[in-house]
Amino acid sequence: MNIIITHHIHQHQHHLAWDNSIPPVATINSGEIVTFDSFDTSNDQVNGPIFVRDAQPGDVLEVEIIDIKIAKWGWTGIIPGFRLLHDEVCGTAIETPVVVSVRLTVIRDESVKHVISPLLDIANDMLEATKQVIRQMINYLVQNKGLTKEEAYMLCFIAVDIRATQVVDMPNYTVGAFLPLDIFTYADAILILF
Repeated sequence: MNIIITHHIHQHQHHLAWDNSIPPVATINSGEIVTFDSFDTSNDQVNGPIFVRDAQPGDVLEVEIIDIKIAKWGWTGIIPGFRLLHDEVCGTAIETPVVVSVRLTVIRDESVKHVISPLLDIANDMLEATKQVIRQMINYLVQNKGLTKEEAYMLCFIAVDIRATQVVDMPNYTVGAFLPLDIFTYADAILILF
């Protein structure tokens, strides 16, 4: 019989910064479920952090959404001085309390089709955040795909999609690097054919 362990992160277990020096509020094993009981995120609060045992740099953390329960109310507003973002034009989305249950699983194999996180960078300058996330992607490709730094740099130019994922929390900007990992399977097939 498999026992499913669920950890509950309460509303008071939050912080207001993306800072890896903040101690975790829970330590879990890969594959366990965590339920986050969150306020609305209008003041940029984040529940956690969560420490996942055996996760290593370069691993992918799969976040499987088990359940989402939103409040019966929400709000939005016009906040002057904010720039456009993919989902937030006036400064906020629809803000509402939410309870989310997710299963967090460490993945080390090639079944993942895209690398997303941890290839995010937050900086107070958009160009610097972009440079940092490309450096992270180059390091990922060198360490995990056996490319030289030069090959990884060229591949970033060809196949990596750079996105501004968050610009409303000035002066902090978040930039993400997205790479379809299935290009490596295709490249291997080409090498075998020729």
